[in-house]
This record gives sequence, C-alpha cells and structure tokens, in this order.
Amino acid sequence: KARYKIVLIFLYHGARIFLDIFGQVFFVFYLCYNNHNSAGSIFMRNKKEKLRLNGGFTLVELLLVIGIIATLAVVTFVALDPAQRFADARDARRTSDVETILSAVHQYVIDNKGDFPSGVDETEKQLGTASSGCEATYGECSANTSYCLDISGDLAKYLKTIPYDPQTGSAASTQYTIVSDSNGIVTVKACDTEGETVISVSR
Repeated sequence: KARYKIVLIFLYHGARIFLDIFGQVFFVFYLCYNNHNSAGSIFMRNKKEKLRLNGGFTLVELLLVIGIIATLAVVTFVALDPAQRFADARDARRTSDVETILSAVHQYVIDNKGDFPSGVDETEKQLGTASSGCEATYGECSANTSYCLDISGDLAKYLKTIPYDPQTGSAASTQYTIVSDSNGIVTVKACDTEGETVISVSR
C-alpha cells in the first residue's frame, strides 16, 4: 500500500506538470498561428528576408517557441523541487509503516487477551533483529537499549515482514521504535524523518 501511495503521488504531480506545460505550449502555438494568418501580407513582403520551413512558421518563430518551452521546463523543474518530493514520498512511506506496525500490535493484543508482544514495555526500543548498535536517540526517538527488539515472530500472523525506514533502515535496524505506557497505550515512532512533521502513532 505504501508503494502505491508513492507511485500515486508522483503520477499526480507528473500529470499536473504535463498539463500545465501542454497548456502553455498550446497557447503559444495558438498565438503564433493567429499571428501567422493575420499578418500574411507582411510575411509575403518580407519573404526574401525570412527563412521558412515548408511554408510554415519562420525559423525565428520556432526558435522563440523552443526557448519558451525550455524556460517553462526549467522553471517547473525548480518549482517542483524533486529532492523535496522524494523526501515527502519517503515520509509518507514512514507514516504508513508505523501505522501498519501499530495495527498489527493492536490486533495481537486483542487476540491474546490484552498481552503485548514479548519485549514491548515502558522502555522504548528500536525494532529489528540486531543484537547491538540499536540505540536511537535522535529525532523523536529515545531508545537507549543497545539491542533491537524483534517482534516479527509474535506478529507473523499479521505481518509478513516488519517494515523498515525506506532510506536508512534495514531488517536488522528498522529506525522505528516501540514503547508502551502505564495505561497500556502503545506508541510506534519513525526516528529518521526528513520533514518537520513528527511521525508517531499511538493507540
């Protein structure tokens, strides 16, 4: 589902850009065409001074249109900011991942009469299979344990694999943490976000 969301985001922005450029180019050609028809007598008088391609637009007109298209393409590229769009897509994936993990944990709790997956408690831990190097004390995360918490076995019924950060995560070190509070509220966080929005869900 997360991959579909990313694809739809890019298709949406791509379609908007295409339609905008197409509309601008069509408008320019329309103006050139009208100018060509209304000023036919002038073009005939200056026939010797202009180079025409198969009786169509002059070379100068075509170069002008190409220049406008190139300018629009550059402006659109800068306005789109591809790097930021990729970052937004990755954050969308992170949001989907933490929601997926929390939903699986919640379903486990329901099916097991209120019990949490093994190791899920009031100590925040990074999810993964690694036995060391799992401290995650950056972003919104406060996981100080050196080992990662592997809940893939408990959640196998609900998740084929535990999701991990699309840029910096792995199955060994997902860059997602989990913690519960004294009221039994479970929180899953994304540590390595790229935008200003905190990616964290609780239930």
